[in-house]
Amino acid sequence: MTNKMTVERIGRFLFESDVPLVGFAKPQMDRAIEELIVKHKQKSQYIYFGDIAIEQRQNFEAVFPVCKEIIVIGIPYTSVNKQMQFEGVALDGFISNMAWEYDYHVIVKEKLTLLKEFLLSADKTIQTMIQVDTGPLIDRHIAYQAGLGSYGKNQSLMNERFGTEFYIGYLMVDRSFSEGKDVSKTNLPLRALVCSGCDVCVKACPAGVLSDDFEFDGQRCISYLTQKKDHLSWFERGLIGNSVYGCDICQKSCPKNCTKELIPMAYERQTLNRVSLENLLNTSNKQLMRQYRQTGFAWRGAKVLKRNALIAIGNSKSHKHLSFLETLLAETSDYLRPYVLWALYQCGDRDIINRCQACQKNYSDLTTKEECQMILQIVK
Repeated sequence: MTNKMTVERIGRFLFESDVPLVGFAKPQMDRAIEELIVKHKQKSQYIYFGDIAIEQRQNFEAVFPVCKEIIVIGIPYTSVNKQMQFEGVALDGFISNMAWEYDYHVIVKEKLTLLKEFLLSADKTIQTMIQVDTGPLIDRHIAYQAGLGSYGKNQSLMNERFGTEFYIGYLMVDRSFSEGKDVSKTNLPLRALVCSGCDVCVKACPAGVLSDDFEFDGQRCISYLTQKKDHLSWFERGLIGNSVYGCDICQKSCPKNCTKELIPMAYERQTLNRVSLENLLNTSNKQLMRQYRQTGFAWRGAKVLKRNALIAIGNSKSHKHLSFLETLLAETSDYLRPYVLWALYQCGDRDIINRCQACQKNYSDLTTKEECQMILQIVK
């Protein structure tokens, strides 16, 4: 049958569609990764934005009961060119490269949709399900099982060609194209060999969440903190620096990422991944979401992004922001008010005592009162 679908045909189609990484995995549970997650949770290091129990993170049947095989794709991305990295205003807020300019969920889903249509062109009875960082399954580990990479010390998959900077998505299908081959048993080691003897990312991480033993204290990860909705402590705010969303320090410091293969032009960044902090805070929530709706960070919502912008201003400790913060204090929400007060204190506001005392008197929310009390204890 000339129209028979094979692993080779699928690989060629994806390559011609600017998808340089593809692998195949079986929907099989890996007990070792579940034990690792349990260990992280016991140490309060586990991070996951969903509410799914750990034992459900590898429940393939619950997600797609008829799944026989998983086609995993990897789409590489890169930082902006080195000349652009030093341009722009130093006080501007940082956005992770992986979330800048375009939403990778959309790009990866488009490629998987093309793959789905390609499969249907050979057999209209095929059933599929697209997954791009939206379900309970452990996408990174499925990609490892498909042979796309081994785990690096920065907790990302390390690919021989593209380092750790590539997006993951997969198509779950109700049949196998691997013709009896045990494609789920990758020949790659669990831990990337290229990381052996290298601790560049471990030393570069400002939060110290990485280790030579591939351990990861996720609760202190800067990228996680910028996405976390809960109130952030002073210590956590200090770690964030000028990041509005994400942190690429472990990625940018990785020697492999500095010498990796060139990526397809379609995925190259065209602009510097920086935003004006004051402009972001001056924009209404609706306008902000409209302005950045095509990016990969808008999903986190305006409230959290504005909170991070205030933290970035506070960490700048620049007097230039004082008048802006003073005006903002009178107009802001209960959620943001503690961070405005903190930023005023950080930037050297001489009237911070009177402001805190006034806020304690005029506002009833507990978080504002506690923030004021903390500042007053330090200043007085």
